[in-house]
Amino acid sequence: MNFEFSSFSGDYGKKRPPLVKIEKKDYFNCELKILVYKRINECQLLFEEFSKDVFKREENNNG
Repeated sequence: MNFEFSSFSGDYGKKRPPLVKIEKKDYFNCELKILVYKRINECQLLFEEFSKDVFKREENNNG
């Protein structure tokens, strides 16, 4: 199921599509996707921190 948020499209000149009534199950799916994206983002940030830490250790060992 795809969710498109017209406000993020960047085309402010275009007319926004009419609002669609969101059913409860669709809303739940949307919430779930947002949670998943947040989790992915957190993991990415943790990985970046971890990578920096490893890189620093490598530098210290070589220098």
